[in-house]
Amino acid sequence: MLTTSDPRTTGVNPCYACPSLGAAYLVTGIPGGIPLIHGPQSCCGFIRYLLTRHFSELRGIKALADEDAEVFGGRRSIAKSVRNLVKRYNPSFIGIISTCLSGTTGDDIEGSVRQVKAEFSGETTEILLLKITNHSGSHTGGYDTACRAALQHLVKSPGKTNGRVNLIPGIINPGDIREVKRMMNAMGVPFTVLFDFPPALIAPPESGTAPLSNGRTPLADLADALNASGTVALCGHAGGAAAAYLYREFRVPGLYGPLPVGIESTDRFLENVLKLSRADKPAALNNERSRLERAVADAIAYTTGKKVALTADSDLLLSMTRFVCELKMEPTVVMSSSPSAVFTLKINEVAAEFGVSPVVITGSDLTRFEATVKDTGADVVFGPSYTAGIANEAGLSLVRIGFPIYDQPSCHRWPILGYKGGLRLLDLIVGAVSVNNQNTCTGPGAR
Repeated sequence: MLTTSDPRTTGVNPCYACPSLGAAYLVTGIPGGIPLIHGPQSCCGFIRYLLTRHFSELRGIKALADEDAEVFGGRRSIAKSVRNLVKRYNPSFIGIISTCLSGTTGDDIEGSVRQVKAEFSGETTEILLLKITNHSGSHTGGYDTACRAALQHLVKSPGKTNGRVNLIPGIINPGDIREVKRMMNAMGVPFTVLFDFPPALIAPPESGTAPLSNGRTPLADLADALNASGTVALCGHAGGAAAAYLYREFRVPGLYGPLPVGIESTDRFLENVLKLSRADKPAALNNERSRLERAVADAIAYTTGKKVALTADSDLLLSMTRFVCELKMEPTVVMSSSPSAVFTLKINEVAAEFGVSPVVITGSDLTRFEATVKDTGADVVFGPSYTAGIANEAGLSLVRIGFPIYDQPSCHRWPILGYKGGLRLLDLIVGAVSVNNQNTCTGPGAR
């Protein structure tokens, strides 16, 4: 296999969003939380626009009141914005999120936030600066940094063990979180999803003040995370830093991934949970696994030997690559959206296990991805909506995975994780292959 990094210093058509978006994504998992973007309206507008296109709805994300504050200093604007939010909405949590421009101008954000916190010390609203490095990295890195910072701020001194398992979901869809929770309930394992995303993203909006998030993890539950029996970070690149912090400071055991896509990755995820909880795997989940195994056996006649090109966030990409290999497909290009030495190591292990030799690219862009797909060949492309143009131009089928998906509504509502989600994902893959077969007159039943 060939593992490459991009020698260029400038990205063209990147396959990721900015770190501030990942931090804003995280704050929506706190009931009554408001992300406050310390940047111009254009930064806030981009984040709001992209999240809204993916989810079809999102609660309020606010920007600083004055554009010129980014040039002349944002202290007054931060105080004014927080004052207005507290007065109008009385939020439980305000996450002040830095941007590229605030870092470029050298604004003393820490000093400004300290003064604002002192002014509002008598209020019930928690105020936290989520300082994100925006000139490099991606939305997963922003989520990872914000997740660790939020727990560092909220957890205090340890108490009695609560016997629960912390689940840090990372940037996955609400439908997938719902499926993971269903599996946890089936095993009878007490758990807390840290920064559980709003139910309004998969259900009708609840009554209440519209700009506030209706996430499902109260601040008290986040503060109690240090008393858990263990932590499972579904995405090591988006939540792994928080799990490491809980282990380092409070000796809460932490396990990282894998994201439960397909058979073996779901097996490993359940084994990790059972290892921390000492529960037993119920017969219902074994039956679901058997159904997925049978479906895979039926589908292999269609998928064997098909070449696939994949790009997504690192953790999803690792598990997705393993699943297509379980289907006896041949990955020819595997490109992570951001650089990661851990991803490179693990994807090479998967390739060696299944005897495939994809071109592995870490931290490049869609221009590089498209050129490599043309060189190596593919029958199906896996990726977010960013890759639709590449697939269309090459005449290839597209299986939409990851973030963002904005050209096919409702994708965020339906799971691809777990055994049940694997059945839906398998249908999507076989459907994409079948379209390709019909266009090329190959495959079972062709004459």
